[in-house]
This record gives sequence, C-alpha cells and structure tokens, in this order.
Amino acid sequence: MKQKSFTNTGAEVAQKNQAGLPLGNRGAPEQSNIAPKISATELDEAKEFLRLFAQRAFKGETNLDLARAKKTLALVEGGCDWNKAGDHLGEMIDAYARNDTSETFLTIRANDFMRDLDQYPTWAVIRSIRWWKGHENEFRFRSPFPGDLVERCRLETTFQRVARTQLTKLSSKK
Repeated sequence: MKQKSFTNTGAEVAQKNQAGLPLGNRGAPEQSNIAPKISATELDEAKEFLRLFAQRAFKGETNLDLARAKKTLALVEGGCDWNKAGDHLGEMIDAYARNDTSETFLTIRANDFMRDLDQYPTWAVIRSIRWWKGHENEFRFRSPFPGDLVERCRLETTFQRVARTQLTKLSSKK
C-alpha cells in the first residue's frame, strides 16, 4: 500500500491560512505580526547582541544602546509565516505518519501544530522542527506532539524574552 504524502497538504494548509479560511478552531493570524526575513548569520549576530545586552543590563551597566536593542528585538520577533515553515512541518508530520493514516487526520494534526506554534517566529519553528528530527534529540524516533515543539521554540527564543524584559525595565526607568 502506498503511503499518502502530507507535504502538499502542509502547503495547502498554509495557503488556507493566508486566505483567511478557518483552520479548526482558529482563524487566520495577523499577517502584520510575521517576522521579517532574516538570514542565519544575521540571526546569530542578533541573538549574541541581545544575549550580551541582557547580561549587561542585568549587571546594572548604564551605557547600553537601547535603540539598537529595540531594533534588533523587532528583527527577531514576530509570528510564524506558514508559507515558509509549512513545508518543514508537513515533511515532519509525513515522516511519522503510518501508511493507513487518513489525510483528514494529518490535516487536523497540522492545524494543532500551527495553532500552538503560531506565536513563535518562523526561524524558531523551523529550528525546532530540524532539532526534533536531528541526532541531538533522544526522542526523535517517536512522533512529536505540538507541546514538544513549543517547548523547543521557547528554548530557542529565551534570549529575546530575557532581552525584552531587560529593555522594558530600562525603558520604564527613564
């Protein structure tokens, strides 16, 4: 029996999402909330800058570049663009699907993932999916739940939450 491919359905779900069609219990996300495109090098530089910024702010240093911190934070924040991350999600769900799994079930599963991961930037979602399938993950042989990837996304975005907290504290002092 030939296995059904979910990869195309993942892209179709992303198109429905863009068109504003309802996906399960959730409507289309705010498109203005999508993070701008950022290269891997720029992302790594931004993460390092924000990590150092938060560390220096926590120590109480006063000569910090708040404007650059705000700009860098805006660069790495935003919701997920499912046109970019949808194929990665579809391939992951497809890899763990059994031969007899229905397309409807796979679409519902994709909707669950999209609902839970929608608040994270595209780069964090893609990195968490790659991590799940990678050799560093000891549970990569079992099918993930949305909460597994949410946990990894939270880990990937720790630097921006800490930097945002420190930036808010410093901005409120002025």
